[in-house]
Amino acid sequence: MMVGRPDAPSAWMTATSSTTLWAQCPTGMMEGFWFSGSDGRSWTYLSLRVAGTAGSYFDPVSPSLAFLTRGEPSNVLVRITNSAHTITTVGSLGCPNLLALTFVDLDHGLAVCAVSSVTYLETTATGGATWQRATITPS
Repeated sequence: MMVGRPDAPSAWMTATSSTTLWAQCPTGMMEGFWFSGSDGRSWTYLSLRVAGTAGSYFDPVSPSLAFLTRGEPSNVLVRITNSAHTITTVGSLGCPNLLALTFVDLDHGLAVCAVSSVTYLETTATGGATWQRATITPS
């Protein structure tokens, strides 16, 4: 369940279980990210420097896993685990313009990319370490 609109300059929150919450909030020119494993009674701040104008994407996958890309120009991708205490750089996306990012588990994810007026999908089966363009067969 997500509260708020991710396309609006307001905070939003995602519940990934009955007790765990992930939050993304604007903090001026930067964005802040938090995790709660206690029904929102206490929060862990993720010490990540992310510019609010860089086009970052935050994807809470489960109570124990989230991914975050810091946006352009490098689209560095980090994996967040261990109740938000472990942040690991896992790779980077080659998208010239990242439009969306979603993971279904620790290894498998999709990214919607754009270059000029063409959009395409990139997929990973390696937790974001490597990406490849998806082959789409017209029906």
